[in-house]
Amino acid sequence: MPGGGGMMSGGSCGPQAIPPALSGGCVPRFATPAVCQEVDLTNGRTFEIGWTTDGTGCETPWRLCAAGNPVSDANSACVSLSENVNAGISRTGGLYYLSAADLQGLTSTDGVFHLLVASFYQSHNGTLAFRVRR
Repeated sequence: MPGGGGMMSGGSCGPQAIPPALSGGCVPRFATPAVCQEVDLTNGRTFEIGWTTDGTGCETPWRLCAAGNPVSDANSACVSLSENVNAGISRTGGLYYLSAADLQGLTSTDGVFHLLVASFYQSHNGTLAFRVRR
């Protein structure tokens, strides 16, 4: 996970496992899910992950990462999302439909998972903790 640096989340859902690292005026933030929201991925369901820059432009491709708890490089998975290839992706935000398959192989000691979205130059607003039903 970009900027992982071995930082771990506490036992509650809310703390950021990785703090923000903003640069170049690029300020992405998650629109969905909300902090600690439970995401239902049972029976083939997907959940729309949305992020925005509130109008500031960021270099793509975006790197969207999910991690289990505790966060580590081995307990995370990332995808690269280009505005030229993926529908719903632009320099000012994007959409991704998360499925249980995206989290396959990731483990969590307490049901909490973490998301991070970073620009091409690794500007990010830290992780967002959420719960998963799968």
